[in-house]
Amino acid sequence: MGKKKPTGTTGHFRAAVLPEGQTAGDFVKVQFPHGKEEIEKFVFDRYVQAMNSGGPPLLTNVTQNPENHFDFTVTIPDGSEQYFDLAEFVLKARNGSPYAEVGGLISHRDVAGQLLTLVRNKSDHYAKPGAIPIGLLVYVTHYRFLPSEEAIRLVQHGLKTSPPIMQTVQFVTFRSQDVVHPRMLHPVDGDPLEGHAPETFQDRMYMKLDPSAFELISNPPSEV
Repeated sequence: MGKKKPTGTTGHFRAAVLPEGQTAGDFVKVQFPHGKEEIEKFVFDRYVQAMNSGGPPLLTNVTQNPENHFDFTVTIPDGSEQYFDLAEFVLKARNGSPYAEVGGLISHRDVAGQLLTLVRNKSDHYAKPGAIPIGLLVYVTHYRFLPSEEAIRLVQHGLKTSPPIMQTVQFVTFRSQDVVHPRMLHPVDGDPLEGHAPETFQDRMYMKLDPSAFELISNPPSEV
C-alpha cells in the first residue's frame, strides 16, 4: 500500500419501498482505499469504465505508472498513447481539517478560483506540451468539495480564456461505489457563462448539506 491519504464522506442517499409497504432510507458511502496510489487507481478504473460504456472502448491498455511519472498511460482509438494525471480537489477550510468542516456558506467564485489554481499549477508544472497528450482528472472524496454548477461554469470560462497545457481537463463525480460521472472542464464549446460576466457571481453563495445526515420522513396515507 502507498502512503496513506485522507478521504472524506461522499455517496448517495438511497430510498426504498419494503415488501411490507413501508419506506426506508439510508446513506450509501463510497468506500475509498487508504493509499494514494490505490485511491488513484480506484478513481481511474471507474473513469475508464464510464468512458468505455455504451460503445467501442475509448481507453485500453491501462497502465499505472511508477512515482515521478504521469499517473496512467492508456491507448486511445487511433492506437497512440495518452497520459493521465489525477488530482484531488480539497476546498480550503477556515479552521482545522477541510474534511471536518461543516455548514457555512460557500462562494461560487472562491471555489472556482481554488479549482482554477489547482489546474493552472498542474499546467505550469508540465511547462510545455510534449509529444504525448496529457489529460487531467480532478476528483473529490468529500461532499463539501463538490463545486456548484456556477463554479464549474466559471472554471470552464477561465480555462477557455487562458487554456492549460493539458489536452483535456475533466471533473469526476462519484454517483455510487462503482459509478462516476466525468464532466468536461476543458475544452468546451460555446460560452460557459452564456453571456454573463464573471463579476455577476461575485457575491453569490451556496451551501453543501451532509448527505450522511439525511433522513427519510414518510407519512402514512390519511384515512378518508
